[in-house]
Amino acid sequence: KSNINVSVDGTPVPDTNINLTTTPTTGNTKEVTCVLTVTNITGNGILNVSIPTGTLTDEATNTNDLKTLTTDVNITIDNISPNLAINVTSPAAGYYKAGEVITITATYGEDVYKEITSNNKIDTIAEAPAMTLKFGGAPAGNTVTCTSVSGNVLTYKYTIKGPTTATGTDGDNGKITISLANAYDIAGNAISASNVTPVDVYADTIAPVVTSITANKPSPTNAESITYTVVFSENVTGFAASDVIVNSGKGTVTSVTGSGTTWEVVISTTDNQEYTETITIKANGNAIDRAGNKVPVA
Repeated sequence: KSNINVSVDGTPVPDTNINLTTTPTTGNTKEVTCVLTVTNITGNGILNVSIPTGTLTDEATNTNDLKTLTTDVNITIDNISPNLAINVTSPAAGYYKAGEVITITATYGEDVYKEITSNNKIDTIAEAPAMTLKFGGAPAGNTVTCTSVSGNVLTYKYTIKGPTTATGTDGDNGKITISLANAYDIAGNAISASNVTPVDVYADTIAPVVTSITANKPSPTNAESITYTVVFSENVTGFAASDVIVNSGKGTVTSVTGSGTTWEVVISTTDNQEYTETITIKANGNAIDRAGNKVPVA
């Protein structure tokens, strides 16, 4: 073995990884068949096998000339897994509410195959590796459907699931985590993606609710206006005068100010009348959270 040179892209393969066996050719006592086995090959490039001059000797003490088998065997060593980039493209970042569709692309750096040592190149959605999404700390993932294969780009789509219970907490919620099953390059190198977390991509299917409405005047009062503090369960934007119902039908909304969870609503009162004043916040009005969920019930 020490007289046989094996290298990958110029880097020698250790003798311990080389095994040479010889077997006499059946029916011919002057010929032998040599089998060279190379194991645990590392590196990348052309596999070069050469037998230096004088290494082999026949019965008449003739020695061999230099023999290089590079062009004969024509083997390229590839231990590099294909590159893989996973991106959420609809949009690249943000919060998704129930019913919205997430589009995810998996872009490979070379042709990929469904199985090791397979000629079954992935070119149909049925052959695409399985993808799963998890949200927040959810223990189980959700299967994502591959919708198209274009060259080495696989596209997946998933529709955010909303809550099905009164608590509203059983829908998809939290930061999105993506995992993609194995695919292989033509040399059998595996490539997969586990627990990929795109930047600032979340699901939010919990709608904001009004947690309290308090007036700044005692009852009874003869003030010309009453300011109500309205507190939501999470930050909202867009809350406006048209979202406020004045239940007496006598007062008028003169201003709505605030931000985040806390807002103030000013109601003008009517002179020379005695009545009870309260306000209610309309359902499905202008107030929305960061994902666009509206207040369902005040």
